[in-house]
Amino acid sequence: MRSLICIPFFMWSVCMLASAKVYTIQSPDKKVKMNIQVDNRVSIQIMNSERIVLDYSPIDMTLNDHHICVDPKVSGTKRSFVQNTIIPTIQVKTNKIEESYNELIMSLKGNYSIVFRAYDQGVSYRFKTNLKTKQAIVEDEQLVLHLPASATGYLMQEKDFGSMSESPYVCREVSKYDDNTLYSFPALFRTTNNDFLLITESDLCDYPGLWLSREKDTFKGVLPRKVTQTKSGNCVSERFVTERADYLAETKGQRDYPWRIFIVTDSESELITNQLEAVLNLLSNFLMHDLTEGYLPHRFRRLDSDVL
Repeated sequence: MRSLICIPFFMWSVCMLASAKVYTIQSPDKKVKMNIQVDNRVSIQIMNSERIVLDYSPIDMTLNDHHICVDPKVSGTKRSFVQNTIIPTIQVKTNKIEESYNELIMSLKGNYSIVFRAYDQGVSYRFKTNLKTKQAIVEDEQLVLHLPASATGYLMQEKDFGSMSESPYVCREVSKYDDNTLYSFPALFRTTNNDFLLITESDLCDYPGLWLSREKDTFKGVLPRKVTQTKSGNCVSERFVTERADYLAETKGQRDYPWRIFIVTDSESELITNQLEAVLNLLSNFLMHDLTEGYLPHRFRRLDSDVL
């Protein structure tokens, strides 16, 4: 009787594997690779010199009560190679940045798309919508990290979203982190093969920042809900969040969402010189341009913080 049950299950598993399609995008030097698996969901795998640094990890966005990456229908793909020289308005590490990447734009049924890029320094992805409606409600965004259990994490543990990003980093094996804990970006992981994976984000606008939460032996992305009510604090212009909505953001129906960045290297020194976040941060370029033109914002702050 047991064998009769196992056979259908085995056949179902084989059918699921057969129905999955994998799209691959590589860095120009062919060292860093991202595999995008599409079956009943969309998952990403990241490799460095054929070594897995992040195994297939589901990504998704819930928008207007619709899961973009659940039972997705790929309506088309477009590949391109881009090479640019960027001259930063304010030069931080170098007076120019050489940008070179391969790009895959995956269009999904419903006027959604996901943009994937592979640089020599790492990979990134972002969601993009081209909805007919002017406004869109983003209920949630999902990112589940399937890291090697033997990898070591270097994570800034937080009590809540009111962090000033001054907490000490906690260094331990991924499998030994406590559940129900919150961590802020950037998040650094090191595999037993001495590959480094630095996870961060860029180009945030009208959208909360991404954090990590440890749940059931894995790390998941978590985002603060939209602030709906605050109260005054002790300092000038200080306000504390007292109430949040049950969704992330109310935003435009046609827009690009923040980049999710995965910096990949086998050299610690390259973590310092890596400028991938700056290359992808178009919003910061706009802000820096405004600063140089004399338009000084009143205050810089994280839009998702419990302290505004």
